[in-house]
Amino acid sequence: MMTRTRRAFCWPLALLLVAGLAGCPDGDDDDTSGDDDAWPESFSGQVAVQSTHDGEPACDAVIELAGTRYGGTCEECDFAFVIDATVTHDAGSGDCVLDPRWSYLEADPWTDLLLAHAPVFQTHGWYGTYTFDDALLTGYTLLDGENTWWLLAHADSPDASVTRSGDELSWSYAAQGPLDVDPLYDDCGEIVESDADGALGGAVVATSELPCDGARADVWGFTGVAGESASVTVDTVAADTAFDPRLYVNGPDGCTGWTADDNFDCTFPPPSYRCPAVSLGTADGDYRVVVLAAGSCAGTLGAYTIRVDGVAGASLALVEDDMAVVVEQDLLVTGSGTLIP
Repeated sequence: MMTRTRRAFCWPLALLLVAGLAGCPDGDDDDTSGDDDAWPESFSGQVAVQSTHDGEPACDAVIELAGTRYGGTCEECDFAFVIDATVTHDAGSGDCVLDPRWSYLEADPWTDLLLAHAPVFQTHGWYGTYTFDDALLTGYTLLDGENTWWLLAHADSPDASVTRSGDELSWSYAAQGPLDVDPLYDDCGEIVESDADGALGGAVVATSELPCDGARADVWGFTGVAGESASVTVDTVAADTAFDPRLYVNGPDGCTGWTADDNFDCTFPPPSYRCPAVSLGTADGDYRVVVLAAGSCAGTLGAYTIRVDGVAGASLALVEDDMAVVVEQDLLVTGSGTLIP
C-alpha cells in the first residue's frame, strides 16, 4: 500500500527538542567557508522507517537517497547534498506519515531537500544562541524561498545519533509523542475565522460527547443550498461535562473554509475559554462540521449540543463518531550511505 505524505505535520515538543531549532551553521555568509572545495561530489544511501500509531503498525518503508553536491551556501558544512528520494519498499498502512525532514520526500511546503553535516551548528532561540557539535542537518525551502536548516541529530542528542567513518555515514532518529492525523482538515488557502460575538441559535439540536484528551472528533454533516446561509453553534450541557469545544467546517469541495473558537460564554462554562459559533453562506452540496475538544475539561468527557439553522439544519446528521485526529506515534528512522568524492 502506498504510503502518504501529509500537507501539515504536528510534532510533539519532545521531538522538536531532539530535532533542534531551525537556524544556520556557524559562520558568516561566505560560500567558501567550511572549505566546500573539499566537499564530496555525491551521496548514495537509504533511510528505513518503522512506526506505530497507538501501538498499531503504521510505517514500514525504505527510501533510496541519491545526492548531488549542493551549489548554495552552507557555512561551516563539511558536505551538503541535494537529495532525490525514492520509496523502494512500502509495507506500511495507509496511516503512515513520511515527514520530509527525515524521509527527504518532498511535500508542500517542504521542497528542495538537502542532507548536510556541520562540525558546529548554531541556532538562535528564545533564550539565546544554542551550539551543537557534530550536527546532521536537513535543509529545505519554504514559501518565502529562503533555505532553512533543521537539526536532525547531534553529538548530545538523547534519541538520535550520527556516525561517520571515512566515507561511510550512518544515523538514527527516534521519537515518541502525539501526531496529528486529522483526515479532514485541509487548508486550501482561504480559511475564515469566525467573528461571531454570541450564540447563533438554530432550531435543530443534536447532542454528543467527546473524550477530553483531544484525540477524537465528531463529524456532522448537512446539505447546503446555493444562495442560502447556515449558522453552527456548539454549547455545553452540564457543569460536570463542561469543556472547551472548537469546530471547523469543510465545504462541498472538501476544503476547510471556516473555523470557530471562543465566540460566546458557554451555558455551562468550562474551567477556561468559551464556546464556538460560525455563520457561512452555502452552495449546493455536502458540508462537514468537525467538533473537537480543546481541553479545559471539568471531567474526562465533554458533552455538547450542536445547532444548525435554516434549510441546512433540516439535514443535520452525525457522519462519524469519535474520529481519530491525534495518535500516539512511536517512530524509528535509520539511515546510512556513502560519500562519493
